[in-house]
Amino acid sequence: MNKRESNYEVMKRQMQVKFASFDLERVAHEWELEQKDGYLLLSFVGRQYKISRDTGVVLYEKDGILREADYNVSMTLFDILTRKRQCASGEVKSVSSFSAIHTSSVASGSLFHRAAQQFDHRDADLSTACEQLGGVPYGKGDVGYRFPIFRDLQVAVQFWDSDEEFDPSLNLFCDGNILNFMSYETMMFMLSHVLERLGEML
Repeated sequence: MNKRESNYEVMKRQMQVKFASFDLERVAHEWELEQKDGYLLLSFVGRQYKISRDTGVVLYEKDGILREADYNVSMTLFDILTRKRQCASGEVKSVSSFSAIHTSSVASGSLFHRAAQQFDHRDADLSTACEQLGGVPYGKGDVGYRFPIFRDLQVAVQFWDSDEEFDPSLNLFCDGNILNFMSYETMMFMLSHVLERLGEML
């Protein structure tokens, strides 16, 4: 496990250097980012971040302490910002529609199983967390919300509690043009972060 975490850290450091080598004036103009004291400033999944123009390190403040963003956040931002700016579709599609892998099936022990277990029978808390991220009610489920992650790019969450017959069920949705903003792999990083943020806020 430590070796794997180390590998992720190595990849993040490599991308930080690569990002810092980009034409960041163009990036800031393209994405209409504020710049201050050598940093690019932006909001991602309801949290304020700043990216060092010199090093590419992504930082945020929590509990009064400046912290370095993790792999999922850093790699998602690097992927989005190094692409030509695209338009969101304004409509969301199930994550499973972007791949033959049915990632929303928590019953089969998928990527989102732990999050589904964490949300189970905590509908009020989960609803509040979604609303704190700017969420508005969406679709069916015991809890269903749609909220922005970056600019006009949105995701949606639909969740059903467990009962005597069924495990908790979690469906995730992304903007129909999401793959113009990031790779499929990065989409998984981003969704993992969304679920981590919701979990933290419970």
